[in-house]
Order: sequence, then C-alpha cells, then structure tokens
Amino acid sequence: MSKIPPKRIPSDDCTVYVGRVVTDGKITEPGTPYRVHEDEWVEILPVQTVGQTLEIVRLQSALTGAATVAESADAFEALCGCVSNRLLAWNWTDLEGQAMPQPKNQPDAVQSLTNDELAWLIRVLSGESPGERKNG
Repeated sequence: MSKIPPKRIPSDDCTVYVGRVVTDGKITEPGTPYRVHEDEWVEILPVQTVGQTLEIVRLQSALTGAATVAESADAFEALCGCVSNRLLAWNWTDLEGQAMPQPKNQPDAVQSLTNDELAWLIRVLSGESPGERKNG
C-alpha cells in the first residue's frame, strides 16, 4: 500500500505515429497517428524522484548527441527502471490487443513500449495532464 495515493490517468491520448520523419530535430512528416490505448489507463505514484529527474537529464543529453552510444543506452535503461518504479498498474494492451504484463518494478515491460508510448508516460509522470501535449 502506497503512502501517497496513486493517480489513475486515462490513456486515450497516447498516440503512436507510423511513418513520422524527423530531420535536424524537427518533424518534417507527421506520419499516421494511432490512438493505441483508448479506453485504457495507467496508475502512477504522483511524485517525481530525483533519480528520475537525473535520468531525464541524461537522456536529453544523449538525444542531443552529447553522449556516447553506450551512455545513451545506459540512460534509456535507467530511465525505464525509474518509470517502472512509478507505474503502479495499468490495463494496457500491446499492439496486437493482448494484455501487457504489469509494469511495477518491471523495466522489461517499459522497454517493450514504442518510443511514443514511453514519451507519453514520461510526460504524464512529469505532471503533464492528458491532452496538454503541445503540437509538434
């Protein structure tokens, strides 16, 4: 039982883009959007740890080319661990409609997601409400 009440967040706006093209850090082709988690939810611990903040900073460094490939991989792996620590439960299904394993303390469950799904989770865990995502 968590000392801080968990927060259940609808996943209806979690969108995966197929065919998106990014050139020089800018989206040049938006791709086809798919709302892959409509009528699904995640339950999170609504506090961000210092560790998660550090991993996000490391990942941003990696994405800007300021890190080696190995450092980038390590940052992604650590971030997936941090995310899985705060994801208490979900009713998500995979891209074939099958129930996914529960994410709590299971970095492998987070690593099985698409980049778009992980980005959505990071925004939610950082306090952005569903629907607040900025265009682009």
